[in-house]
Amino acid sequence: MRKIFLLAACLATAACAPGVVKRQKAESKEYAELRDADCYTVDLFDEVDIEPPAPNVPENIRAFLGDWGYGAWNGTWCHDMLIYKVTPAGEVTLMDMHAPNFSLNQPPTVFRRTGYVDLNGTLRFAYGKERRVYRIDRQFLVGSRTGNLGEFRIAMTRKDIVPAPINRPLKLVSN
Repeated sequence: MRKIFLLAACLATAACAPGVVKRQKAESKEYAELRDADCYTVDLFDEVDIEPPAPNVPENIRAFLGDWGYGAWNGTWCHDMLIYKVTPAGEVTLMDMHAPNFSLNQPPTVFRRTGYVDLNGTLRFAYGKERRVYRIDRQFLVGSRTGNLGEFRIAMTRKDIVPAPINRPLKLVSN
């Protein structure tokens, strides 16, 4: 009886331990060709905190805030976007990150950019001849990119809410 109680106590403690996630990432077939759970872009040198939005920021603008990733342009070129500031007027400040793409002769990059969310809830920004458009579709940030490099599509999910792998103890009790 004592071993059963000890086992139950260990399991309860392990379930509440920091870093332990009780649920697995839900697999979704939606936008599967535009997502990649193993995508990696770049590491930021300095930590960028997401700024809490002012109370008067509309929900359709506020929804863009977050660390978005696990997406790949046309399923092949990894892209992350950290949207860390939004204003009531729809201005969005973000970090735009890309992995290298050797077939397009593109190095890994990270740029701070400013975009705007229009009345329809669409985030837009441009640089050079590149045009980017994003919209929220349930839990996805769906985007398109057009310009010198061609036409691309992507679907990202929030990196800040995707559960971490479950940490499992090697041995709960010994005899």
